[in-house]
Amino acid sequence: MINKALLKKDLKLLGRDPMTILLALLPFLLEGLVQLILRLNPFQYLPFQPDLKQLEQLLRGMLPFFGGMMGGWMAGFLILEEREDDMIPLLRMSPLKNGELLTTRLFLAAGLGLAANLLLYAADRLLFGPDRGILLIFCLSALTGPFCLLVMVRFGKNRVQGLTLAKLSSLILLPPVVMLLTGKTPFGVFGILSPLSWLMDGFRSALGGDFSLPGPLAGTLYLGVLSLPLMRKRE
Repeated sequence: MINKALLKKDLKLLGRDPMTILLALLPFLLEGLVQLILRLNPFQYLPFQPDLKQLEQLLRGMLPFFGGMMGGWMAGFLILEEREDDMIPLLRMSPLKNGELLTTRLFLAAGLGLAANLLLYAADRLLFGPDRGILLIFCLSALTGPFCLLVMVRFGKNRVQGLTLAKLSSLILLPPVVMLLTGKTPFGVFGILSPLSWLMDGFRSALGGDFSLPGPLAGTLYLGVLSLPLMRKRE
């Protein structure tokens, strides 16, 4: 169940945080940076010349995951701050029902990730034009937010540990990046390691004009299955 009062309080706290303004602008800054790199091609001065089409797929394909993870990190730090200040026992004594604290924050993480990714999609469409299936990938990738939140809450005791875990959780991007650079399909070894490989493959196929829905949906389901064991930990 979602506790509307808690959700409203969290949104007010985030609204007063200057970091929220930065995160709202970050999607456009990231998309602009990708566009700048592709236009200037600074790699032309290197001994090796990367394929620009592959580079575009890599840079654009990573952005939806960053948007989703940012939502998870923001919601995760709220819980870790409460845990650090020993506020969790007090919240449990409040009218909150069993599990509402975590489920509300999971909803918040998904919502923030979706909002960030919709901004990213708007910037991507503005700079690169429409591509069939891209919007769905941006929406599904927002679910990396709840996964990152669960990792932080499951293993972190305070904000310092949470920051370390946030950095470590970004390593889930490694398999899809390697998959894209090597040209392997998500059915290979790296696809087994990360469900994001399926989403990245869907993004790549969408850019190629041959979007297929089953792969991204399977990756989203896979991500949900990996999240279930993390929910057994206390709030």
